Amino acid sequence: MWLSEDEGRSWRIAGHLEKDEPGRGRYAYPCAIQTRDGAIHVTYSYALERGDLPRDEQGRPKRSAIKWARFDREWLK
Repeated sequence: MWLSEDEGRSWRIAGHLEKDEPGRGRYAYPCAIQTRDGAIHVTYSYALERGDLPRDEQGRPKRSAIKWARFDREWLK
């Protein structure tokens, strides 16, 4: 997540929602909103590329889902 404090002219504040080894996961379709209480909510899809994943009833790895994160500006700083 990047935060701009000057209406998008610069992006100096950053925080990681995910820190995975390269090639271990794919993340896409982020959507972020800020609620009245100042909390920032982000949803995004992810697909993991690992052999140690749990399996579904047919034995296929459970690889993808939608995640939700909630944090405030202080977490980014």
